[in-house]
Amino acid sequence: MGLKTAIEIVDKVLGTEVGEGIQKKAEKPAGKLILAESETFVKAVVIGIVIAFFILVSARFLSDLRASECRLLDLCAQLPLSQFLVNHSPDNPHFLYSALLWLWVYIFQGTTEAFYRLPNVVLGFLTLYLLYDCGKRIFGTRLVGMLLVLVGAFSPVYLNFVYQQHGYALAILLAIIATAGAFRIVQDERGLGICLFACGTLLLPMVMAVGLIVNVALLLYLLMHFAQQKRLMMNGLFLGFLVLVAVAGGVIYLPFSHQALSVFTVLSDSRNHLADSIDMLLSVAAHSLPLALAIRVMNSVKNQEARKSEGAIDERVIGSLPFLFIACMVPGLLVAFTGILPFLDLVVLFGPLTFVALMGFRMTTLNENWRLLVMFFLVLVSFLLWTRGTKEMIAKSRTQGIHMNGMLCQTNSDSRDVSTTAAAVLYNPHLPPNSQIFVDTRYYPTWLRSWTRLGGKRDRIEELGAKKMTLRLEKEHYRYIPKFAVGYDGRRLAKQLSDTLGMPIALQPLQSPSVLGIYAVVIPGRGPKLGPTPPALPLKPEVKPISHQLGDAQ
Repeated sequence: MGLKTAIEIVDKVLGTEVGEGIQKKAEKPAGKLILAESETFVKAVVIGIVIAFFILVSARFLSDLRASECRLLDLCAQLPLSQFLVNHSPDNPHFLYSALLWLWVYIFQGTTEAFYRLPNVVLGFLTLYLLYDCGKRIFGTRLVGMLLVLVGAFSPVYLNFVYQQHGYALAILLAIIATAGAFRIVQDERGLGICLFACGTLLLPMVMAVGLIVNVALLLYLLMHFAQQKRLMMNGLFLGFLVLVAVAGGVIYLPFSHQALSVFTVLSDSRNHLADSIDMLLSVAAHSLPLALAIRVMNSVKNQEARKSEGAIDERVIGSLPFLFIACMVPGLLVAFTGILPFLDLVVLFGPLTFVALMGFRMTTLNENWRLLVMFFLVLVSFLLWTRGTKEMIAKSRTQGIHMNGMLCQTNSDSRDVSTTAAAVLYNPHLPPNSQIFVDTRYYPTWLRSWTRLGGKRDRIEELGAKKMTLRLEKEHYRYIPKFAVGYDGRRLAKQLSDTLGMPIALQPLQSPSVLGIYAVVIPGRGPKLGPTPPALPLKPEVKPISHQLGDAQ
């Protein structure tokens, strides 16, 4: 009796499939390793991507707090939890995240940028894990999980928002949970699907109001799916139930509806809505398009492998992804163009849009090793091009005094200009003790936090805005005391300061440790002369003084 015959007899008696497994292994080409089918390879790549994500986010993690973040943390420190939650303002437009932030600060009493941002970064890593798990459980293969992690970790948009103190990381995590629930419903696993969908859609509006737009997008997605399957009528009651679940979380805004609407108006009025719509389209292209195009290219190349790749992928979900794309983009662009909700909050839609990158994916797409390597190359090159381009735009905007605050380009991302410059000024031994420092209003909260944390006196810092600000001293006193101004654009500063003081002034640029400029303020022909410049704050010889004369000033 041969070994093969013996194995067949054992299989029949025990009901096993040992012989079949041996036969399948024997059919594999000898020495041919398909990386996409190797569990060890996929796990190793995912770990590598997560490490790269940590490196990329670390620079932003330690960057200066933004003005809105500083004001939010000031409210958190000044108000008890009951008042903090109902203090619905442009700096505090959320409830669930505000409660978590207040508890985090109250319990652990930290004061650094890293401390405040740690929960958000942890949520960012949880989001990557959830994407990997969705690929494995919903789409049926770890390979898809790896591709989703690749999209999330190397998204210029996600990296801009994941660390910020506005609940973006939590909202995107909940949006992905709700999307996973919608996918389970598409797969006719309604029990698990309803649980996930309800968990995400109930909590999402409590983090930020734009969560209702995400809920609407997921409902539209399911509506289009059932319509395409010609099952819309028989699922009418079920969809009605999902609508109730999706809007239930928004009930929290009813007691504060008037206040919430005024906040949304303040956050939206100052923006260019057409530019925001274009920014959103470009952001989607940077986030989802690279992998989607790479999949398209790989599918168009003739497959040299005769055999099919192992594993199966759920075609119902993959086939419905174009519906998800339409369902997210239509309400998203509508909100961006009309400005009815804060534009930057629409980044929450990028949770569901991460899955859109898989449109057209098949298991045979990557059944040759070179295909997988080319796909990684295309995604990484796209990421480098987007980040390089936006970094140059941001650097140029800073020197021109333009404050960029879009999804792709944000002036304050990965910058420590304010804290390093504040430290240099405070620790300068030649800084006159009675001097006043005027700081551009867009960086004033950040400067004030850095200055006071280093031991500087709060009353030496003055806010300089587009409108006339309240001065700490009588105007006449400013003629005779040393003054300095801080900002990126000297001409803008000169005009603002001249309007605020009501007198002609000249700005002399001083050496700064960053591109954030430090200027000595001089009133031509009045008050004490500036005198020799101290060594630690030397004049830049190549830059002429910047002057701004009022027409009727003496």
